[in-house]
Amino acid sequence: MSYIAIHQPNFIPWIGYFHKISLSDTFVFLDDVQYSKGDFHNRNSIDSKNGKIYLTVPIRSNNSYERINKKQICYMRDWKSRHLKTLFYNYNQAPNFPEVYQLICSVYNQDHEFLYELNIDLIKKLLIYLKIDTQLISSSELNIDSNRTDKLVDICKILEGKYYIFGSGSSYLETAKFTENKLNLIPQNFVEPIYQRVNHLGSKNLSILDYVFNTDKYLIKESFLEDRMRIREKQLEFIT
Repeated sequence: MSYIAIHQPNFIPWIGYFHKISLSDTFVFLDDVQYSKGDFHNRNSIDSKNGKIYLTVPIRSNNSYERINKKQICYMRDWKSRHLKTLFYNYNQAPNFPEVYQLICSVYNQDHEFLYELNIDLIKKLLIYLKIDTQLISSSELNIDSNRTDKLVDICKILEGKYYIFGSGSSYLETAKFTENKLNLIPQNFVEPIYQRVNHLGSKNLSILDYVFNTDKYLIKESFLEDRMRIREKQLEFIT
């Protein structure tokens, strides 16, 4: 049995993104689809001492219909220093600040030409930190020409997946196409956890950075593993 999850390579995504990765055997970065301006491809939010704020990576103003993996980062202003100063100011009293901040700095010290490269590097570093060893691949490596649901189905078929894990924002899925191809749909069913924070303003849907700065990484992995086991046990019960 092979569990597949697919998502665009977003910028320091929320914790639910990493939860989905942990549930899957193979996670696919959907990098060869159209870039969506105003989405989370180049920005995400953190908690500050005054409430939710956004960290944004500036993008060169090229063709608005370009694919995600063609979007280049703009370095006309020093956004990296601004991001790091913002993180330091708002999280330097958090319990895991030194280790997580060093991790982020190690990626920011590189000059990535393309946005998706920066995003994937940050995600991979955080996965290593959380000790999540799901296989990772980019959809552009698979050379699939189909679109929308057909593309997701084709990815699952090429990777010999049997189960496709989908999140709450997947209302666009044409579920019949999965059934026709003998692919089982598994809902992620993720509930954002409540946790102690250095900033106590209660903002929701933040970047995972807020969570890892404040929460023990072993507790995070233990929670993810419990959900992973639960999904697999449920499917085995269904089969038998």
